[in-house]
Amino acid sequence: MKGGSTLELLIALAILSLTLTAVVSVVFGNQSITIDTEINSAALQKTSELLRNEQVRSKGDYLSSTTTGQEWSFGSHVIRSLTEVTDLTPCKKRVTGIALWNEQTLRPQNIQLSTLLVDVIGVLKVGGDCFTRSPRTAWQTAIRFASDTITNGKPKTLDVLNGILYMGIDKSPYFLISDTRNATPNQASGLWTFSAPLTSLSAAINSLDVVRLADQKTGERYSYVYAAMHSTTSQLVAINVSNPKSPSVTANVSLSPCVTGSYPQGWFVYVYDEYVYLVTRETAGPEFHIFDISRQRSVPVEIPIGRAVCKGYELTDTVEQMIVRDQISNGVTKRYAYLVTNESDREIRVLDVTNPFSIFEATHIDLPGSQDAMSLSLVGERLYVGRQSTLRGPELYVYNTHTPYDGLQILGTKEVGSSVVGIRIAGPLAFIATTKVGQELQFFDVTDTANIVKVTTYAFLSIAGNAMDYENDFLYVSGQSTPQFQILHSP
Repeated sequence: MKGGSTLELLIALAILSLTLTAVVSVVFGNQSITIDTEINSAALQKTSELLRNEQVRSKGDYLSSTTTGQEWSFGSHVIRSLTEVTDLTPCKKRVTGIALWNEQTLRPQNIQLSTLLVDVIGVLKVGGDCFTRSPRTAWQTAIRFASDTITNGKPKTLDVLNGILYMGIDKSPYFLISDTRNATPNQASGLWTFSAPLTSLSAAINSLDVVRLADQKTGERYSYVYAAMHSTTSQLVAINVSNPKSPSVTANVSLSPCVTGSYPQGWFVYVYDEYVYLVTRETAGPEFHIFDISRQRSVPVEIPIGRAVCKGYELTDTVEQMIVRDQISNGVTKRYAYLVTNESDREIRVLDVTNPFSIFEATHIDLPGSQDAMSLSLVGERLYVGRQSTLRGPELYVYNTHTPYDGLQILGTKEVGSSVVGIRIAGPLAFIATTKVGQELQFFDVTDTANIVKVTTYAFLSIAGNAMDYENDFLYVSGQSTPQFQILHSP
């Protein structure tokens, strides 16, 4: 009987122990869930505030939205908050707010929220010429979607706006238009919707920029192509393409007579806000010129930089490509022109053109060696620069442009193996036009600029440096391969 009582007592103690363990587990489990819920709520509120702050800040300074991090406490817990900013296009960002805690435990916790920011003001300043959709695929394979031939002449430059392509060639009719919105898979002809000679257009187009602008008085919107002409006079031409089936030349504008010498022809053009920026190659007289189109879009009027009798800004070198943009530096809005040149000790130049009547150089970079800089692209605060092929060293450079007057900080480089004559950036991808035979198009993942990775290549003989553009999952390219004009995409 004594043995039986002891056994019953042990069984009772075991049952009691199991019951108490379950009760304690439930109690502490409920406490843990309660604490997790409280931290979740606090982290969600904090992350939402971070995104709202980014939205408000971007309205005044779109470029200020950059990746940041901070830590804050909730009770005894340390929460790490991150704001990750990804440039999807030159005028669109994805901002992701992340809160992390208990990172070293078996149950790490996090909250993640995302929103999109669009640079509306920036889109208007580039005349709507900014795509808003980043690539849907990784472009591991590039295939031809549609194509067409150029029966007379060679392509020199192109630009795409809302699916309509404008091309300059070196022989009559000099100017072609293709409405690619109706292109079909494997189409091999019939893309040119305008190829007739234009009255008073009598020279090759070296560079063109298409923009959609509003009339200051009526508010009516017009589309214009501003073209840098291979001519010793009428170096800038304005073409009204509001009706792409019936374009018309509205102005032939000549530079000052002092622009003479070996290369006074128009070489490269870029339109920003209410100004047209035009350069010649290195020649006698000033090479850099600014035209006002604020009063009349159809007739650009040159601004008398320096002397009224000899308008323009002296560079003493040839600018291969340029981009103009506003950005806030130290609380002050500045307008900078980013240039890539053939000058051996200033391959990259940044001009302060805030006051178009008085221009200053903000900074310059002397790249290693004497090879020229040839191409550039500017997305967010990243400036991508391509140069001529070098025996030792990279041909692709990436810089941070946060404060140009303090210099440009190097973010990464990449050996391409040939000259880089064109660059287009879309989300994590860089579309690079090169001179490498059989790999004229090279695609890179530039998510991490310190570790740029090649994705794939595409053969296209002799791509023209200014004859490549990207818009919403399509890459438009021209060169000497037949067919000379191709639209590429990635399945």
